[in-house]
Amino acid sequence: MHRAPLPAATLTPMTPAPDAAVVAEMLIADLHVASNELGFDKGVAPAPGRVVDYLGQQYIVVAVAAIGNDPIFSGGSRFVITTKGGALEVGLRATADRERRMATASPE
Repeated sequence: MHRAPLPAATLTPMTPAPDAAVVAEMLIADLHVASNELGFDKGVAPAPGRVVDYLGQQYIVVAVAAIGNDPIFSGGSRFVITTKGGALEVGLRATADRERRMATASPE
């Protein structure tokens, strides 16, 4: 059986790695909310990197922490759980500049 040759691989120009300060800024949450405010059960939250809707806006989850410092576990899944069933706090970063400015604006 005769097979056609595979197409040649194409190379894309390498882009420099983002500056460490830029990466650190991307991981700073604009606001923190309890996971149950996002519609999850107590002790369950979306994993970092997931996008969620909150109050009509889209946010990326940048951090999850157990209130009371209970252990948490994700295991690479879409969710984070606390192994003791405690409450979880979720750090959210707005996905759009406008929402980010609104989330971080101080009340007048």
